[in-house]
This record gives sequence, C-alpha cells and structure tokens, in this order.
Amino acid sequence: MTSIDTENRRSPSPPHAPTVEGRAFGPSERPLFGFIHHPSNVVPTSGIGVVVCNPFGYEAVCAHRSLRHFAKAAAALRCPALHFDYDGTGDSAGDDSDPDRLGAWTRSIGNAIEEIKQATGVRRVILLGLRFGALLATLASAGRDDIDGLVALAPVLSGRLYLRELRVLQNAAALSPPPASVPMASPGEESLGFRLAPETLEAIASIDLLKTKGSPAPRLLVIDRHDLPGSDKWTARLREAGTEVEGHRLPGYAEMVLDPHASVVPDRMVEIYSSWLSRRVAEAPDSVAPSRPRSEATATFGDVVERPVQIDGSVLVGILSTPRNQGASGRAIVLLNAGAVRHVGPNRLYVALARRWASLGHVVLRYDQSGIGESDARPASPDVDVYSPHAIGDIRLAVSLLRARPDTTEVVGVGLCSGAYHAFKAASMGVPLDGIVPINPLVFFWRPGTSLDVPTHQVAQDAAYYKRSALSLERWRRLLRGEVNPWAFTQTMLRHARSVAAHRLRDLARTVGRPYPEDLGFELEKLAARGVALHFVFASGEAGLDLLKLEGGTSVPRLLERGKLHIDIIEGPDHTFTPMWSHPVLLARLGTILDGQPRNRRPAPRVPSQGAG
Repeated sequence: MTSIDTENRRSPSPPHAPTVEGRAFGPSERPLFGFIHHPSNVVPTSGIGVVVCNPFGYEAVCAHRSLRHFAKAAAALRCPALHFDYDGTGDSAGDDSDPDRLGAWTRSIGNAIEEIKQATGVRRVILLGLRFGALLATLASAGRDDIDGLVALAPVLSGRLYLRELRVLQNAAALSPPPASVPMASPGEESLGFRLAPETLEAIASIDLLKTKGSPAPRLLVIDRHDLPGSDKWTARLREAGTEVEGHRLPGYAEMVLDPHASVVPDRMVEIYSSWLSRRVAEAPDSVAPSRPRSEATATFGDVVERPVQIDGSVLVGILSTPRNQGASGRAIVLLNAGAVRHVGPNRLYVALARRWASLGHVVLRYDQSGIGESDARPASPDVDVYSPHAIGDIRLAVSLLRARPDTTEVVGVGLCSGAYHAFKAASMGVPLDGIVPINPLVFFWRPGTSLDVPTHQVAQDAAYYKRSALSLERWRRLLRGEVNPWAFTQTMLRHARSVAAHRLRDLARTVGRPYPEDLGFELEKLAARGVALHFVFASGEAGLDLLKLEGGTSVPRLLERGKLHIDIIEGPDHTFTPMWSHPVLLARLGTILDGQPRNRRPAPRVPSQGAG
C-alpha cells in the first residue's frame, strides 16, 4: 500500500501495533480487494489466519465497522485477518447484475483463503461470517482440508426465509418508485439499493443448512441473537456429525447493523470470539514464511487501475483510481465520506463514480476520513465522528496528495450528506479546491455539541411544509377537528420566523460590508469571487435545499443569476439515493456537471503539507 507521509504527521502507528495492508488478489480478469490486518512484527505470527465474510447488501454497509473490530481482535492475538469484498461488491470487480452471484461469492471466499495463506504463511484458516456471510462461509468450506474452524454470527440457515426478510425490509422502506421518464429496472428484486437477479433469488432460495450433509469445519462457534429463535437444530446436527460446537445467545446484533453513524460494536461478542480464538492459537504451530511477500497492491478494472494509499503515515486509508491507457485529463476528484459509510459510498455509488471518471482520464481518490471505514480515529477522538474537527485537515492532506501529482491542474471535491458539508467547509477554509459538488447537505455550520432535537434543516423543512399546507382547505379542516397539533405548528413557525428575521439582518449586514460570523451568503460569495465552481445537487424535497435558500439569503438568487452558483434537483430519491433506479440518474447528472465545469489548465499551486486537526 502506497504510503504518503507529511511534514507534520500527527499520529504514526505505534512501533508494535498491528498494521493494515490493502491487497488485490484472485483472478486477474476479476480482481478481488481486501485489507489484511497483520499482527505486530515483533511477535511470531500464529499458524492460523482469519477470513471475514460479509453479510449481504445494506447489512454489510452497516456492519463494516464491527467486522473490522473482529479482524483487529484477531491480529491482536497473532492471527492475520483478511476482511475483503466478494466479487461484484465493495472494492472488488463487477456488480450485482453479473451472472452466478452465489457461485461467485463462494468462490471469492476460496480465493480469500488462498490469499491469506500465501500472503502471511498461515497453514489453516478460520472463517468468520455474519448472517448471510455465515451461510456463504459454510458453503465455501465444503470439501476443504485447510479450514480450522467456523465462527457464525447470527447465521442465516434458510435461504427462503432470508429472502422473505429482505422483502419485508424493502417494503418497510417505502422507497419512491421511479419517475415515468426513468427506464424500468432489470428483472429481479431490489433490497435497499442492491439487486438480486432471478437466478440469484432461485439459488439462494434453494439453500437450507439444516438439510446439508457433513460438517463445514471441525470446530464451530455460534453466537445467536438473544431475541429470536437460534440455530439449535443446526448445531445439534453438527454435534452428531462430530463437530466441536460452542454456542452462545447474546445481545448486540441489532445495534451492530444500525445505520453506520449509529452502529455499536458488540464488545461482548468480540470478547467471546477472542477467547475462543486464543484457545485455537495456543494449540496451533506458528506460521511459515509467506510465499508472496508484502507488495504494493494494484488492480486493473478495464480502463482503470486502482491501488490503496495511506496518507499521513498510516492514519488515512483510501483507494486511488487512475486511467490505464490514456493520458490524464488534469482533473483530480476527491470523494468524501457520506456520513459514516466507508469509501465505497452509499449503495456502492462512489465505486461506480470513481471508475467511470477514471475511465474518462480523471484521477479519483475515495478515502476514509479519520475514524471512519478503514481509517483509524485520531488520538483522543471517538471511533466514529461524522462531523469530526479533524475532517478539514484530513481533506487538506488528501488534496495535497492529488496536487503533488505532476499531471494535476485542478481538484474538485464531491460529497454526499456530511461529505457535502465537509467539501463546502474545506473550500471556505482555504483548502485549494477548484470546484465543489455538495450533494444533499443537511447543515452548513456545525458546532460540536449542537443539539439535534430540533435541527435547523428540520425547522426549515417543516416551515416550508406548513406554508404549503396553508393553501390546503383539507389541512385547515384537520386542524379544526384537532387532528393536527397546533402547538407543534406554532412552535415551528415561531422558530422559522426568528430564523427568517435573523437571516434578513445578516443580509443587511452583508450589504453594508459588515457580515456576521457564520453567514452562508457571504461564504458563497467569497467562494464565487475566488473562482471556485459551486454546483449543489439535491433530491427533491430535501431539507438542505430550503436551508440553502434561507441561510444564503439574497446571495443565492444573485449568484444563480450571475451563473456563479448552480443547483440541480433530482426528482424522487431519498437522502442517500437508495433506490436503484436513482443510481444511473445521479451518475449521469454528476457526469454532466463535471463535464460542464470549466477546466483550470494552469499549473496547480503547490500547497505545503499540513497535519490534520
């Protein structure tokens, strides 16, 4: 993994700490990608390695942080652990429209087993799988003689029942259907932004672990959910087959698959797993010399080459996408985390964006802000802090990496939700960005400790809703019948009135040349005067659009009229563009935006590297 040090490196890894290495492996025409968590180099590596098997779709997005903790716990016990993405998922090649998904996923686990053996010298492997990942691990272990054990966390036993769960979740999400102008989706079913083709649905529905013969591994650790029926029938059958089974029922699953910014690492699960693994390590011989030493990992995806990078020592981790066969365009793009979702982006949107733009000659960096995804938190900082005080310093380091390339003439910042906020604030604070494309920002000024009970964007949205409702006779009838809470209406409108009055004063102060602190209109005008291209993208009905107009005041229509500010609205999707029909719509819109932005052909300024903070 390429390492980019800086003059003011803030938090180098301790000399005896486990290290992380990005690896590309598997078939050269369909490369897989993952991160190996290596034990400290001052202790002998155990002869046992761990392969972490993700669940499916949105569950994998939410559980990534917790599964990374399981991998780190293994490394702390001298067991290298490979946390990777199956074919068609995450950083790996392909997508979920490709054929034979079930076969490709199980083969991916086989490739990962071979990779960790060759890369680290371990002789035997333990598979750790969460939910559908436990089912895949069970299938992938069949017929192998190098599997030492299986760790199944809340395992899926019946494919048919699992598909029923996914359908219930999809229906509960109540996502908007595509507008009439958008083509119909491909055959199959959608699950919170991920597609299951008819062939895949049929293959999954045919799986029932209670009917499979033999044992997936000589040893099995099962940690079931405490609030639902467990896997007693399965473990009883495996005990009869001679498997050494240890079972537990624990809380923690529901919390580990909350939305990424709210997910909680199941410490008790990690503790029990570590205790079980430590007993295996005590019985196993040390590893042998790896047949494939550590090296820079690169993977080729058609016209695009990708490699992992480390920035600021080993704190920030990302993926750099570059064109393979054509000269660089001079444009570099940095993709900023959407909330606490890792660098692949919501529903893998950032992977699609990076590879499409790199195929057109651009250089794209999608990296993880400190404390998110593959990047460790900085000292004395929480494990996950979406609006971290270090975020702007992290962006400065990422932009410096891109500016240091001799072919870079401009850098554009693109981000969704909190990434939109950070792109805007970074440009406002002098990070050398030539353009920003904020997508669905929810806030423009953030202070640590700010209460989220009545967030500003919600007040703006509620006020706009009540104004529209004032024109509806039926809404007035509901109010008179007592079906609408008049107190909530009054409180919202009073807050909105105070906010409007305050922003009118800001408009006046800005007009006379004495702008208030935290004046969005002033910051927009300042960026426009510096020549920073400003192009906001909103899903229709987004609260951030109302907030932009409210807090930006008269500067917004003035900049729009002068062509210094652009706002695009996409009808129908939710905040994170979950529906699959919205993915190509967003990709096309962003492509049009970037193609329409003027290119800065002047040599880029060389900005001194700075530490994050």
